[in-house]
Amino acid sequence: MIHTYNSFNILTLLTGTPMNVRHYSIAAILCLTGCTNKIEIPPSSISSPTTAVEPVNTGMDGKARSKVEKQLVLKNTSTPQAMQLAAALKKANAKVYTAYWCPHCHDQGEMFGKNAFAIVAPIECAKDGKNAQVSLCKEAANKAGERFGFPTWEIKGQYYPGVKTLEELSTIVK
Repeated sequence: MIHTYNSFNILTLLTGTPMNVRHYSIAAILCLTGCTNKIEIPPSSISSPTTAVEPVNTGMDGKARSKVEKQLVLKNTSTPQAMQLAAALKKANAKVYTAYWCPHCHDQGEMFGKNAFAIVAPIECAKDGKNAQVSLCKEAANKAGERFGFPTWEIKGQYYPGVKTLEELSTIVK
């Protein structure tokens, strides 16, 4: 099924965020450079590495609507080593604080692969993210101080900001 979007809708779908002044400027430039006011795009082709787009019912005006799931969307398959590490991290009660819009969080998740990262159970910190746990994130950020960013690992009471290799995490969790 093909849906019709204007350039403003497209930017909202691609960025996963509501329109702001920058988006309006970009949309205006798109239209000035030959973009037609309406573009037909299959919903399956509109997604970023961190945002899943799925079609939903039409609105009262009969126009198609899209639902944006604000969560990390991972594609890589987990290796046996990543699955073992994920189990070790879970056993150690390790936590990883993430935000769906963060490219570094996406990179961290892809290192594990989707099945292993699901075992790690990342904590969503973006307040508009799926299953957000903002208060838990704020508490961790207060404890970590300057050592908090996305992603941040909490392992054995210590905070480790930034993307960590599987080898680094394996050493930390031992």
